[in-house]
Amino acid sequence: MAALQVVLSLATHKSLVVPRYMEHVVPAIAIALGALVAELLRTRARAAALVIGFAVPAAFIVCAANVLWDPYYQQPDWYLINLVVLQHEHKSDGMLFVQGFPYIVVGDFTAFRGHPAAGPAMPSDLPYTLSWLKKHRADRIWYIENQYFYPDPKKKIKAALDASRPVLGTWSEAKASAGDVVNVVLYGPTKAAERPRGSRSAEHSR
Repeated sequence: MAALQVVLSLATHKSLVVPRYMEHVVPAIAIALGALVAELLRTRARAAALVIGFAVPAAFIVCAANVLWDPYYQQPDWYLINLVVLQHEHKSDGMLFVQGFPYIVVGDFTAFRGHPAAGPAMPSDLPYTLSWLKKHRADRIWYIENQYFYPDPKKKIKAALDASRPVLGTWSEAKASAGDVVNVVLYGPTKAAERPRGSRSAEHSR
């Protein structure tokens, strides 16, 4: 599978290698490479074994350098997102994840733990999500958007928030892949709702 993705990428001049779909085959590739080198060392092709043993891992490192060291090419850093929210959250804030699946993983992070939360996983969840927002019209809402094109391709949720609430702060980080981009927007209570006493806005942009 890994070899097929590489060959097709070279043949079509398109990036068909999706890292997260290949991560589980990395151990198999390493074992296969080690077995090949071990077998070659038993033959007269020892020099070839040494070349392959050094050249292939070196090529892998060069090809994966951007993913290994440059955050622009890496997957979302949810620990960093947690820190951004943690610096400005209020206990009564609601957390809205679009899409909803990240909440299954990060819901117990310090910034999100104990907060009312919602997150559409598919377009059919949008009516419930919009209803949830109405129930929390007097609360600040953290809109945390990642891969919105699956649950809310027309951004109906964000449009509803923009039309009814003031923006208190924004944060985002540029990524090479649209699927790795996370946008965070802090919205205040609805414009028609009374602000809770002692509320304060917080802005953080990047």
